[in-house]
Amino acid sequence: MGFVHFANGCIMGPFLEYIDYKNWVELKDHYAKMPTGDFTTVVPAMKRLGTGIVVMLFHMFLTLYLGFSIYFCGSLEYRTYKTFLHRCGFFLVAMTS
Repeated sequence: MGFVHFANGCIMGPFLEYIDYKNWVELKDHYAKMPTGDFTTVVPAMKRLGTGIVVMLFHMFLTLYLGFSIYFCGSLEYRTYKTFLHRCGFFLVAMTS
């Protein structure tokens, strides 16, 4: 039932054979060295969470405090904003944030 109703297989792919699914559940073959859920997986997850929070704060700083909004790039005022290089730099920072 777990293989039949495995949502990722039918929605996003890629194709998953039953033997691969069974080996993953039983931690056999090339899944034998996979971390099993003790504290070996918590530390990388917390690092990723911390990175996400830092990036979110950086995005909020650029858009709310400094005003690098992507919506400004689509306005008529943007077409006459300073020089072409300033517009390219503004667009680069707005798209990055």
